[in-house]
Amino acid sequence: MRKLKKMKKISLSKFVTGGFMLFCMCLLFSGSNVYAKRANPAKSKTGLKKIEGHKLKEKFVEKSNKGDLIGGEKTIKKRTYAASYNWGKYSARYYYNQLTSDEKDLYNKLYNRCTELINNSSINCNDTIQGDHVIGQIVYNKNIKPQDLDEVFNVFEAENPQFFFLDVKYWYGTTSNYEPFFTLTIYPRYVSGSNRVAVANQLKNKVENWIKTVNQKKTTMQKMRSLENILDKNTIYQEGEIDQSVVSAVLEGKTVCAGYSKTYAMICNALGYESVCVTGSGHEWTRVRIGSKWYNVDATWDDNDSANIMGVDYFLVSDAKIKVDNSNHELYAVWKGRVKAPTSNENYLDPIFNIKYYRNNNRDLQRELGYYDGSYLDHFMETGMEEGRRASSNFDVYFYMNSYSDIRTKFGNDLPLYYQHYVEVGVNENRQGADNYYNRYAS
Repeated sequence: MRKLKKMKKISLSKFVTGGFMLFCMCLLFSGSNVYAKRANPAKSKTGLKKIEGHKLKEKFVEKSNKGDLIGGEKTIKKRTYAASYNWGKYSARYYYNQLTSDEKDLYNKLYNRCTELINNSSINCNDTIQGDHVIGQIVYNKNIKPQDLDEVFNVFEAENPQFFFLDVKYWYGTTSNYEPFFTLTIYPRYVSGSNRVAVANQLKNKVENWIKTVNQKKTTMQKMRSLENILDKNTIYQEGEIDQSVVSAVLEGKTVCAGYSKTYAMICNALGYESVCVTGSGHEWTRVRIGSKWYNVDATWDDNDSANIMGVDYFLVSDAKIKVDNSNHELYAVWKGRVKAPTSNENYLDPIFNIKYYRNNNRDLQRELGYYDGSYLDHFMETGMEEGRRASSNFDVYFYMNSYSDIRTKFGNDLPLYYQHYVEVGVNENRQGADNYYNRYAS
């Protein structure tokens, strides 16, 4: 009897174990999205420090730059130098174009000063306001209201990530000559001109290497994904003294959302894709223009930390998709007023790539790629397109190639370019991406 009970216990144990294993296998090979998803710890990563504006009650007199006030047009014209590197390629001008002429004038003065500071090692920022080191006073037009200064700095910071030495605080007030002035704070470690320029050179060299790597990719989507993967492999999420600066991401490898987004935007601009940062609910991410359309990229939230594979939920997606299940991607009011952030209404990959479809119709990949969404997207980017694999019921690369002689003449057998053409051009031209008869009966 004891032996029988023991056998029953063993059988029950095996039954439970076997059932659990069967359940896991079913989950692994099912068409359910549960298989492709995983917990995303990045969703708690909202390390943006909001811009702070402070009014100086007493009159401000520069000490280190006395007699050389940076604000008047005459002074800017006098201070000339030969910039050795084109830092401007990392900038955008989307928000700038929405400013008033007086605001643009202030923006330009900020840009000129910061360009000096990133190139000229002889300029030390020794002036302070209540303990904050500042870049010097910049006189602006009285037509700009104090409440509009916040908007100007938000715009300037969102479009110029290359100025890594800037902190997120500004001061404004009146000069000894009774003129309105504006100035930005600088991280203490970059007060010294020699140290600041040395770091600028390190930043430049590493970013140029990343750009070279990304440019080896053939299509836009491959470049955008390659950049996300570079950030993932070189960066972890961690707060720090300069975590709002691109240096924290590129050189230190430890940053928060601000570092991820600014670095992504910075390199996209250098690659020729206009890109700006947007902020909301303590979080910052990137919007990039491909052709005439804008898309969201949140490299912070796609970097899950738990594996060396980027996620896919926040890669080239619409405003509607990026806000699903969270409120951190709801824009701050500054981007909804007179200056508006670009809007995104489409998901870039939708016409050519669906994870569920790619997984279920390429079963040879399942054992190799496991259960991460990012693995399937990366395979599609690196190998699948070259092999002409189908990743959506809406697009068959061979059908598309054989249906249109104009693009076949242009691209030949370079298959990835057909995928890109359909997304960026073909859909808008109402070109057919796949056989409708097949679509009607395809599983």
